[in-house]
Amino acid sequence: MNNWISALAELQQQGEPCVLVTIIEEQGSTPRNAGSKMVVSATRLYDTIGGGHLEYKAMHIAREMLANGQHGTRLERFSLGASLGQCCGGVTVLLFEPMGQVQA
Repeated sequence: MNNWISALAELQQQGEPCVLVTIIEEQGSTPRNAGSKMVVSATRLYDTIGGGHLEYKAMHIAREMLANGQHGTRLERFSLGASLGQCCGGVTVLLFEPMGQVQA
């Protein structure tokens, strides 16, 4: 099972919290288009938002949210340049949505 929707359904059925990460905005050159999604659990990643350091940062943020029990959504904007270790040069905005826990 690698696609995000199957992963989300399975994790929710098991009662395992996770974070759904969605690219909600893209400007310029980006690894994936708006609407791309991945699911992050405490131990696994499902699907991809483009790989590289962007995906690593997104995974880190999502797991931090899980560890801290954050229930609210979060937006993060990333410039895909040298400071992030990405060569695309565009900008991506990610939406982080905690799932499998009570929304506050």
